[in-house]
Amino acid sequence: MQLAKGNIKYMEMPVMGDAKALKLILCCALSLNAWSVQASDLSPFSIAHPSLDFTSTPKSQTLSLGYQIANTQYYKVLPNHRISVDTQTQLTNIVIGGPLSDRWSYQISASYALLSGGFSDNFIETWHSVFGLPNGSRDQYLQNLMRIQYERNDEVLVAIHRSVSGLLDTQAALQFELDDRSSVNVFVNLPTGNGDQLLGSEKMDLGLAWQHTYINDSGWRIQGRIGVLALGDGGLLRSESKSFATFGHLGLAYPLSEVFSVRLWLDSHTAYYDSPLAPLGKDTLILGMGGALAISDRWQLDLFVSEDIAVEASPDVGLHMRLTWRAAGN
Repeated sequence: MQLAKGNIKYMEMPVMGDAKALKLILCCALSLNAWSVQASDLSPFSIAHPSLDFTSTPKSQTLSLGYQIANTQYYKVLPNHRISVDTQTQLTNIVIGGPLSDRWSYQISASYALLSGGFSDNFIETWHSVFGLPNGSRDQYLQNLMRIQYERNDEVLVAIHRSVSGLLDTQAALQFELDDRSSVNVFVNLPTGNGDQLLGSEKMDLGLAWQHTYINDSGWRIQGRIGVLALGDGGLLRSESKSFATFGHLGLAYPLSEVFSVRLWLDSHTAYYDSPLAPLGKDTLILGMGGALAISDRWQLDLFVSEDIAVEASPDVGLHMRLTWRAAGN
């Protein structure tokens, strides 16, 4: 027997009591639906190139509203480079998606970003203190500053000293399901953001990715994804932009109850720019942890925190949340 719910297929299971079988089905359902949050790299130098936000094959129409916030602080002086980054990034996005046929699905993601002095410096320093993490240069500067300035060979390439906000580049993606566990994604980032404010690349990005999911009998789900992104070379940093970047994702989810599952994941991408400075030229590695709560059979709330493992390549602690609605499945 096969059971189906939403975007999940359940393989035949051993005979067991009705209550135990129902609990396993519900737990697996939540575990497999707990992938609607795709945490972005919220560095002010990375948000111009949105990462792939397509993690599972939907069997019904979906609509989600997400919010992410992170703080970046980095000061460095090298012989030919000078950079000052002290900003908070807030990102709100809306995502719609659904099936086009038995194997094809679509997704469109639009985001609005705010770069400002913010309010999160004290929280970041407390987080680092509690978990014994390095605090960098945060003790040396005033809290909640807004400063993004980058100089190369005495030429100022970026100088933003007040809050900026606006649309980011909009992502449109197609997914083709190879089988029940694997799929291929093609996507494009359309130049709807303002490159002069680091909110867009002013050119089109093209991406390709392959992903695979493994599920065991106890409800564990492991998902991996690798891909390549052809980068648009517009915006303030066009002279340092690379032509290509690769990215990857490895996630683990497990249901703790009928309505709650936990998740641990790693996200990474190679540097978007050719620079000796970490926020520009260092490959990222981000650790995330959190969970998903099934509010009902149609609504799900995801909440995660993230921490930069490759220090200074991406922001410090980030908070990521998303509320997702799903129509009735096929």
